[in-house]
Amino acid sequence: MIKRRDWFKHLFSSILGLLTVVAKPSIIAAQAVNKETQKRNQARLLTQIGEKYLNEGRASEALESWKSATKIYRQLGYEEGITGSLINQNLALQALGLNRFACNTLLQALKLNTDTKICTILPQESTESTTKLLIAAIESYL
Repeated sequence: MIKRRDWFKHLFSSILGLLTVVAKPSIIAAQAVNKETQKRNQARLLTQIGEKYLNEGRASEALESWKSATKIYRQLGYEEGITGSLINQNLALQALGLNRFACNTLLQALKLNTDTKICTILPQESTESTTKLLIAAIESYL
């Protein structure tokens, strides 16, 4: 015959095992949420570092920091973060004098067609042609 103490020990072990099985999905879900929060915080920190670099005149470092933030935001599927990081990259590219790349990055941030020739128009060309291309890009988006 099973002693009462052994019976309680087996009952306790069974209940503990059952609780572990039942609680495991919620633990995994909590870990996933925590990991996502950590990644989002890391991207925010990279954004702040990029701002600091740009304010110090270190546009190359700012660009790299914002590219890293964009990569994390893309992994998270966080559209607002992606857009903000791309706009920040645009600022760094302008500071570096890479205006065509800055323009293409801004079009990407605004979800406009990057195949348009908006970014290849030379400064001495008319603003009328630039306006027409921009209107066409916006209309194709709508």
